[in-house]
Amino acid sequence: MLRTCWSDTAQGDSPLPPLVEPDREPREPSVSRPPTPRVGPGSPSLRWSSRGRRPRVETSATVPANPHRVSTRPLSLRSGTGSTNGKPRESSSQTLALEHLFDYNGVMNPLPATLTEAYQAIHEADAHARAAEVALIVGIAKAAELYEVDDAAVMEAVEGFLEPGGDGTPSVGEFLAHELGGILQISPDAALEKIGTVLDVRFRFPALWEAFLSGSLRWWQVAEVVNRPSVSQLNAEAASRLDRKLAVALRLWSWQRIRRNLEAWIIAADPAAAREREARQRENRYVAVDSVKNSHCALYGLLDPRDAIDFDHALTEVAKTLPTEAGDLRQRRAAAVGVLARRAGGQEMLPQTTLIVHINADDPALNPDSDSSGVAEVERWGAFLTSRLPEFLKDSRVTVRPVVDPLRHAPEDLHDPSVGLRMAVTALMPVDVFPYASRTSRACDLDHTIPYRDGDTGQTRWGNLAPLARRSHRAKTFGGWTLTQPAPGWFHWKSPAGFEYLVHATGGTMCLRTPEPE
Repeated sequence: MLRTCWSDTAQGDSPLPPLVEPDREPREPSVSRPPTPRVGPGSPSLRWSSRGRRPRVETSATVPANPHRVSTRPLSLRSGTGSTNGKPRESSSQTLALEHLFDYNGVMNPLPATLTEAYQAIHEADAHARAAEVALIVGIAKAAELYEVDDAAVMEAVEGFLEPGGDGTPSVGEFLAHELGGILQISPDAALEKIGTVLDVRFRFPALWEAFLSGSLRWWQVAEVVNRPSVSQLNAEAASRLDRKLAVALRLWSWQRIRRNLEAWIIAADPAAAREREARQRENRYVAVDSVKNSHCALYGLLDPRDAIDFDHALTEVAKTLPTEAGDLRQRRAAAVGVLARRAGGQEMLPQTTLIVHINADDPALNPDSDSSGVAEVERWGAFLTSRLPEFLKDSRVTVRPVVDPLRHAPEDLHDPSVGLRMAVTALMPVDVFPYASRTSRACDLDHTIPYRDGDTGQTRWGNLAPLARRSHRAKTFGGWTLTQPAPGWFHWKSPAGFEYLVHATGGTMCLRTPEPE
């Protein structure tokens, strides 16, 4: 079983919020549960607690001493002045203490008998998985902090120091990775990479670190950010700017939406570094056709973004003209490559496509006297420096559509919103407002939170509209989900299983209530 608690050992600091309640004596549930079948002597059973998220694995048989049983003393993880290589570390007011006891005497087997119990089992198991993940990563961080290299070993070149993390992270003894690699059953190289990721998050991205410790993010999500080459190459100052942006976004946005905007934030964190990366990539552009294998050839390359987007649209438009006997759209797009190749030279232009580019009105690149640049975001494709727009939009027909203040748009009487109101609503609510959804609102229906009634006026307004994807709409209409909008831009959802969520217009989701176990 896993016992995890949070505490604060630094004087004058407030305690961190609990991730899992401190272990207490087990409470018997107030409702009866079917007995859990046992596979054999020593097989575990699951005892449920009616409060908190604490399933307990117990066995009634006597189990021989397990050589793999691990018991640890409380761990205290803090940034201080001490280090293993003599480099000072920044001080931190937050101290993490974990008390955990792992017992490998079997596997949990809850065997839920009802759908509600199945939901609860998933809920409890997820809590334990998150707590165990935190314990693992904190253990690695603590090992990197406490691992010492003898000065004599350094002088005699027996063991040196490695710097697996980015700018601003401490170095570690080179053999720490071997120790952890054995414990984790991975190669030393893989262990060193893992140590580097942990140090990057701990020292370069404190907002991500706190989000992970609090359970808001899983480790794979955090690692996805810091392991990007464009992020790992940022200096400490630029990484701090990106972290501050993430700190705000993590409170408001879903992870899917953060991922979509991450590249733009990386560019904004250090535009000069973005230009250097762009210059290096320009030298690496290529298109290659692989040899024939299984009667097919692989096509891959690295292209200018304008060329790549035009090529993608051209493939789709040509594919639509091909007979359906050629396969589905994906297969017809592959066939369209040959059509384009054989049409090359003297052919009429393919049908026009529309790209939506978002820029801020105060972008410095719009000032001809400025050498600075902001970030332009091409909807559905990505982001680059605004200063590249003239090259990107060359030979294109450009339409500028300023977005008016959506809150000042007058209510309307018709069921379907006007084009202007739809643009205003999608500007205020950029994503599907279903809990944790990520589909862009441009691809959603605008649903009336309070059902539309013929004859009433002013029903179609931004405070009574909600962008919902088709499946989200179906869940609300047919799936037993209920939706209210207690205040404009705030959406209160109730699921058929009893979970309640509050979703903000920007897509941020908060779980308000989980159902009590039966």
